Amino acid sequence: MPPGEYDAAIGSIEIDTKPFHRFSGVKVEPGQRLDLSHQFVSGEAKIGAVQAGALVDAAVSVKDAAGKQVTGGRTYTDAKTNPRAFTLPPGKYTAQVSAVRLDGRPVRSITFEVAPRSSAVETVDFSN
Repeated sequence: MPPGEYDAAIGSIEIDTKPFHRFSGVKVEPGQRLDLSHQFVSGEAKIGAVQAGALVDAAVSVKDAAGKQVTGGRTYTDAKTNPRAFTLPPGKYTAQVSAVRLDGRPVRSITFEVAPRSSAVETVDFSN
């Protein structure tokens, strides 16, 4: 890059919310190398759906504490995807879990917290 002052951004593609960090006023000097980095912190939430012990195909919508949807997915009836794993920044979240193929298409809401470098596991039981 030619010498000068720049703004730069770096983002994470592995965290579902796609966070980014901005660097302002980065000075590039002639003949110098400049390395920028940022440590993104995340945890994991695993959200599953069952009924009478059997896996349930469900749509999962995850919202942050402000009520903004940040990610979503489906659990299906496969142990590889139920529970469904989401990589999220630490914080409090609400998930709406909607059964796709059960009579009446029931919906349940759960709240959970994601801690840095840990995993929260939540299972919605549509038996009741």
